[in-house]
Amino acid sequence: MSVDDAISALLKIPRDPERADYDLVDLSDAIQGLFDALGSEDISSPVEALVRAEKLSIAEGALLFDVATWSGSENGSSLSEALDAWMREGTDALRVSLALKAIGFRFRDEDEMRAVFTRIGERFPEHAPRCAELVRRRQLQREARDLARSSR
Repeated sequence: MSVDDAISALLKIPRDPERADYDLVDLSDAIQGLFDALGSEDISSPVEALVRAEKLSIAEGALLFDVATWSGSENGSSLSEALDAWMREGTDALRVSLALKAIGFRFRDEDEMRAVFTRIGERFPEHAPRCAELVRRRQLQREARDLARSSR
């Protein structure tokens, strides 16, 4: 199957969890078809292109990233690396919006996350609250982990 065919198949699948005909398995299967066509589990570029072409909304693009994270064999590793790179670059509003909507923490290193998210919040004030929330959650998660380790 070609990448174009995989994208066409993906676009036929309902992507709104509120719809009665939404089926997560069908969506995951379509994303797997895109993985196969791309030869990679990094679907960032085709999803970005679909959002830019207004074939997907930002929320739908982020949903595809979320489902892709759990649909492949690498738990979203290559996709996460691409989204982190978008955030490090921090100059494209659409890429930043997509990366911030996707589930999971960006960046393996908390200090890098804090620095990048601070810069993103300054450059894109509309994202400052989300950036601050994600940094706070990451800090709380670390503190809880540290507390659990110290109580052993």
